Amino acid sequence: RSSDLKHTAVTDSPDLLHAKFSSHITNERLYKAAGEDSLHRYTTTLGLPEFSRARTNAANLSDVKYRESWHSLRAQGYKLTTEAIPFQAAKASGDIASDYQYKHSFEAEIGRA
Repeated sequence: RSSDLKHTAVTDSPDLLHAKFSSHITNERLYKAAGEDSLHRYTTTLGLPEFSRARTNAANLSDVKYRESWHSLRAQGYKLTTEAIPFQAAKASGDIASDYQYKHSFEAEIGRA
């Protein structure tokens, strides 16, 4: 007898699966939630040149780093060597003045003799 057999619905038929999938895709609430969620989930590649340049610029513009470098420079003291440009210019002008004085004194001696 057919009344003795239990009838069950087939839940994994291709038509039912397609209908479930279509309703899931066309659900506007889930669509908007997925779009909003994707806006907040992203990964960054830290090796990009833009990130390394931004990191370098942030370090250069950092007030803490600026003060640290200023204090380290102050702690080293001022090192002025004789190869500095002002000293070379003063030496050259001294040599020119010495040559001029030598020629002037030489001409004065020739004029006296």
